[in-house]
Amino acid sequence: MFDQEEAESAEELSARARVAILMIALGQETTAEVMKYMNDYEIEEIAQSISELEIVTTEQEDQVLEEFE
Repeated sequence: MFDQEEAESAEELSARARVAILMIALGQETTAEVMKYMNDYEIEEIAQSISELEIVTTEQEDQVLEEFE
């Protein structure tokens, strides 16, 4: 039941939160490579979204990564 609740909460994430979780899941080096193709505004928005996240579970990371496969 706990896993189902986490999965449901991950499905309710906003697009901004999903991008933030994706960047966290990709790691620092890969995220830096991706951000080379973004403008300053986009980078600031992602950084803000990351700072607003309280807890990112492994299940949330897995779900977001699956969406981008």
